[in-house]
Amino acid sequence: TPTPAPTPAEPKKFEWRMQSFVSPVDAGHQKLEEYWAMVKEETDGQLDVTMYPGGSIVPTPDIPDAISKGVIELGYSAMSYYLDRFPAFAFAYSQPNFKLNLYSAWYFHYGFGFGKLLEEDVLEKTDGKVRYHGFYCNSCMFFSNKALESMADFKGTKVRATGIAGEWINRMGGNATFVIGSDLYLAMETGLLDTGYWASYQQAERMKFYEVSKYFVEPTWGTGMSTGLLMSTEAINSLPDELKPYFGDRLLQYTFEANNFGEWKDQVRAREVWVKECTRNYIPPEEQEKMNAVGLEVLKDHVADSNDAATTEAYEMYLEFLEGSEYLGWID
Repeated sequence: TPTPAPTPAEPKKFEWRMQSFVSPVDAGHQKLEEYWAMVKEETDGQLDVTMYPGGSIVPTPDIPDAISKGVIELGYSAMSYYLDRFPAFAFAYSQPNFKLNLYSAWYFHYGFGFGKLLEEDVLEKTDGKVRYHGFYCNSCMFFSNKALESMADFKGTKVRATGIAGEWINRMGGNATFVIGSDLYLAMETGLLDTGYWASYQQAERMKFYEVSKYFVEPTWGTGMSTGLLMSTEAINSLPDELKPYFGDRLLQYTFEANNFGEWKDQVRAREVWVKECTRNYIPPEEQEKMNAVGLEVLKDHVADSNDAATTEAYEMYLEFLEGSEYLGWID
């Protein structure tokens, strides 16, 4: 009697946890949920990633350490939470100037080498335990109940801002005050703040800040890679080779699709809401340049204070890219 062929072993299943820094209504959170659903389907359930909202497993500032210790395999966060640990991220997003648009910011990150610098910096400073991947590219926008048409108009203005952006506001004579996102609507409604800022037209539209604002301010500023994935090197290395591209080339492809065909189109749609509901407040080029100069001084001081080689390299790369972008006409 022939010996029956052995039954093939079931592929090992990987059930991972990813903590976000925001709620499930956030656009970036939703895009990642779509990605992991696609991955689960394509792998027949072999790789199953469950996303958790901000703070549900660990506080957002603890995400890198939680990944290093194996508490979670993946995190999704705004990298501004970790400037004390990775100060080079100051050049990734909410840089205090009006220089870059979405396309030039994207190229700076993925074409010019800045994203690679950040990836190497995170690996080095976590002893090789955490990998970084830039995910969501967008702009910051001011919305205000006070007209802001010059740098002088910021004098005495109460603005929601913190960190490097807050220092920028203060040096222009404003009063930077940090208010958590969930309290910003009320702060604008009651006059606690004159001006708020948020990430992109559509994110601010979802929060309905146009209901408590007279103006939306253009151009947008601080354009860059606002959020990123933090990923366990050990967990990724444990995967079979056929699954690893979901944390490499396939993830990069999806990142481009999510930005180019999702995020950026949605920005156009959401801006139309702001045009309808509020008055456009335009800061003219000569005033932008004054504000940009202050912003670059803030960044220069940040580099000096950091005493960090990667941050110095990031600053030099940033200045080089700005110079080339102006020559090529890549700056709005």
